Amino acid sequence: MINLILTTSAQHFRVYFENRKEFRLVPLGKNKDGKNAFPDGEVFVKLPDLPKEGRFVVLHSGAPNPNDGLLELEIILSILKREGKRDVEVFFSYVPYSMQDKLHGAGETITAEDILRKLVSYYGVKKIFAIDPHFHDGAWLSGLPFQSVSAHETLLSAVRKEYPDAVFVAPDMGHTKRTKGLQGVQKTRVDSYTVHLAEDEALFGSLRGKAVAVVDDLVETGGTMIRFEEACKKYGPKEMVAVVTHGLLPEGVARLQKNYSKLFLSNSIAEPASTIDVAPLIEKALL
Repeated sequence: MINLILTTSAQHFRVYFENRKEFRLVPLGKNKDGKNAFPDGEVFVKLPDLPKEGRFVVLHSGAPNPNDGLLELEIILSILKREGKRDVEVFFSYVPYSMQDKLHGAGETITAEDILRKLVSYYGVKKIFAIDPHFHDGAWLSGLPFQSVSAHETLLSAVRKEYPDAVFVAPDMGHTKRTKGLQGVQKTRVDSYTVHLAEDEALFGSLRGKAVAVVDDLVETGGTMIRFEEACKKYGPKEMVAVVTHGLLPEGVARLQKNYSKLFLSNSIAEPASTIDVAPLIEKALL
């Protein structure tokens, strides 16, 4: 039996797990106002019905409130530590600060690494899972009890049901590496804020008259996906659909819905536009 604690941002997975016999949902308590926050904005967490023993997994999505969410996660882990729970794991459906995974200049830190190491070293987390983390190839992951869970094939299978002849491409070489095979174009990062997307005539020309599925791990503002779509459509593809794991910002999701014929989006983050459920992937990874 897995004692599963859903943080506030992961409550959309409750319906899936509440009838799974291998899981026991541990409810979050509320304050006297029936909320998980105080009027001044401070986060409140209580686990009034904490089981005495067993394996504990905290399921957390790092959006839409990465800062409050991280604090809530830490308070939950602090309660488990205080109660002497030693078999504790964390599953991120989306890892907050995952894009801060490299050093781009002096005076910076690798925030994604710092967060994961703190969970292990201070709270005693035994294992960390994450769906399609941006830092898939980070050298700093070495030595951490970390497992990446891919939603890639789940998303692509959903596309193939509607577009059997779809050609899958990546909007940049970064996602080409993550997927180990999709064609993509070169994206140059100037600094932490600025990127340049090359126009690959050979790639775009090969997509003429075809249904094109553009696959990326996340959409924030949607800039990279939109630039790719605008450059590619000049070469006459039959149709273009967007395929994304993490819908980080609603405005980015809306831009993709506007520019692409259809959006295939997972529910790693609670987003109304999501159509692909990753809860089965979470279940499979934990069992």
